[in-house]
Amino acid sequence: MSAPGHAVPSSTTAASPAPAPGAGTVTVMCRSFAEDFPGGLDALHDALGRRGLTSATHGQVDGRFPDGELCVDLPGDPTGAHVLIHQSLTGPAEQVDQSVMALLAVARAYREHGARKVTAVVPHLAYARHDRHVPGERRPVMAGLLAQLAATAGIDRIVTLASGAQDRLGPLSEPLDLVQLPADAALMSLVHPWVVPGRTVLVAPDAGAAHQVRRIGDRLRLPVITATKRRTGPDSVTATLTSSAPGPADRVIIVDDLITSAGTMLAVARLARAEFDGCQVLCAATHLRPTATGEQRLDAALRDGTLHRVLTTDAAGHRPRIPGIDVTAVLPLIADAVAGQVLPAESPLAERPIAHAGSH
Repeated sequence: MSAPGHAVPSSTTAASPAPAPGAGTVTVMCRSFAEDFPGGLDALHDALGRRGLTSATHGQVDGRFPDGELCVDLPGDPTGAHVLIHQSLTGPAEQVDQSVMALLAVARAYREHGARKVTAVVPHLAYARHDRHVPGERRPVMAGLLAQLAATAGIDRIVTLASGAQDRLGPLSEPLDLVQLPADAALMSLVHPWVVPGRTVLVAPDAGAAHQVRRIGDRLRLPVITATKRRTGPDSVTATLTSSAPGPADRVIIVDDLITSAGTMLAVARLARAEFDGCQVLCAATHLRPTATGEQRLDAALRDGTLHRVLTTDAAGHRPRIPGIDVTAVLPLIADAVAGQVLPAESPLAERPIAHAGSH
């Protein structure tokens, strides 16, 4: 689709030969994904390799014309292929809406040129919190709009790490198949190394997090207390503990799905420090997408001792260089789910013998 005098998308990843019609899987890396997750495709290819599967790779297929308009140019014929488009919708590399539009355009290009099925792999789903109307506000339900746009573009399925209210997002995603990977495994890996046996308590910062935190508490055999919160402004929150402390604790770990302004985490952290005198307070969150205010608050809280550590993943593409924030790569977990759950059900690759199952 390039034209004289116009730039074509640059590619830092060499394109594999295009699949023959009806063949296999094509893995696609959008520009934002490449910038937010350097080397990110290695995780998927490793996960496929452990199952004896392979995938053709198309490098960055989206770029910009000199006038700033989006340019998508496919490096090969996708006819008959199951296309996995990897995109970051929340990282710092560019605006969220630009990344969304790039995902839609890339999906449409593959469908128009013969792809059999299109799956979008999005570590953090943009607008997942915009899942309902709020009394007193007149805002659109953006999660539903995004799903409708994705379906119109030709996306059959979106795979993402769970964030927000899963029960509300499911119906909003129709006619898409929205696969919300449970975050329990990611949170367990964050929390477990910091557990002091017999002296650690988990805290659910609000009612929405309570069920998940209790599941993690049951698996780690840790007591759980709960809190409730009330928003008093865009970046301000008040909180109250709603259950009694089970006994003394040296370490309290607040577990949630998302940190943005950090208002909830800090309000609950102060309650925990008052409840358990002298304890260390840590926060564990699946997604870290801090606002400027959130980064300032986290930095200050880690410096003054309100927080001992912030434990999170890079699902949203953010890796703040703030001492005390520990960021764990989440793509291996997502890649294992895609290779083990999505491809076997949908791709001709699943028909190949598994030659190296369980090996690296």
